[in-house]
Amino acid sequence: MNEKIDAKQLACIDRKLRTVVYDAADNPKLTEMSDALYVLTQRLWGLIFQKGKWKGEMEALQDEIQQTYEVLSGANPEKAGKIRRQLLSDHVNRIKGRL
Repeated sequence: MNEKIDAKQLACIDRKLRTVVYDAADNPKLTEMSDALYVLTQRLWGLIFQKGKWKGEMEALQDEIQQTYEVLSGANPEKAGKIRRQLLSDHVNRIKGRL
């Protein structure tokens, strides 16, 4: 596969993951705020992918999916919130470092 296909697939997987997480939270305000931030994140991803730094994002997303699955499987909302906050912070720091 080439980088463009991988980038599109990555964005699709990421969006599906967030939809599942926000649906599970059943919090309309969280979903609304997250959707707005997601649009901004997509713009930053575009810059990252143009620079050819998509592989690190794919690895980070794989890790995020695994951690999210594990914590949600444990039915511990407090731990889930803590991990999701940490993942978001890691994501922001990773993007800052690549711009």
